[in-house]
Amino acid sequence: MKHGILLMVNKLEGWKTAIKNLHWSAINLSQHRLCDDIASEIADIQDTISEVEQSMSGKLPLNMLKPVRYRITNLKTFLKSVIKETTAFYNSPVISGEHYIGMRSDIEQFLSNMQKFIYLNNFCLKEDYERREKLVEMTTNAIHEMVMESIDIDPANKGKFNATMERTGETAEELKHSKNPLTRKRATFALNARKWNHK
Repeated sequence: MKHGILLMVNKLEGWKTAIKNLHWSAINLSQHRLCDDIASEIADIQDTISEVEQSMSGKLPLNMLKPVRYRITNLKTFLKSVIKETTAFYNSPVISGEHYIGMRSDIEQFLSNMQKFIYLNNFCLKEDYERREKLVEMTTNAIHEMVMESIDIDPANKGKFNATMERTGETAEELKHSKNPLTRKRATFALNARKWNHK
């Protein structure tokens, strides 16, 4: 096996380990599954390159598969690195000539799939952001409902703050700065209560 091809096979082996690492540390289920799809594509192209080359130069000797370590940080950066290094291999003289036409075609398809995965990763991140936003909203609403259920206003005090606003002609925001501490307390409560979701 040519040295340049063996190096690429070893890089692919390192990428398989890196993407599996990210698969286990994925930020959401969508990315978890996407990492599996990427790992499968990497394994397939590694098999293709290895088997095509062995058909021309003979079997790969034992213990020659030595993964080139890749330090993964995030999926997008990883995919861009894979595309860059694979493109450099595709353009190298090591696989030029008519014997490598089929392999080059497979590599082109692999590069296309890696570009598609960048789009899908962006989609996963957007989906995760929207899911988190919804979760925050649901949690906030639940807390507000619990607060509302725990507040027990003395029936004797109901309507007193509204009466104060009508009598003074001031808004709740203005009454929040009243000299009367009880009025300030009622104004603060009224302003906070406006933010809660009422049934």
